[in-house]
Amino acid sequence: MSFGNVHDRSFARYGPNFMAHVYRTAIEQVLPSLPEAARTQLLDAFQQAMGEAIQKQAYALPTLSDCASRHSQKFG
Repeated sequence: MSFGNVHDRSFARYGPNFMAHVYRTAIEQVLPSLPEAARTQLLDAFQQAMGEAIQKQAYALPTLSDCASRHSQKFG
């Protein structure tokens, strides 16, 4: 099962607040074990994605199809 499938199913079932909690917890658990370069890369990617979303307001209230479409463009 791909990350996209797990994300999309969980998002549809539990909603954005739950997913925000999951992602925050996962990132907080992973960051301490990453080498500095990987930690910096992850945080930079996070900041970039957040900045783009704020500019476009793409994730204000995303639907499941919005999410799937965004991920298929990026990872497909």
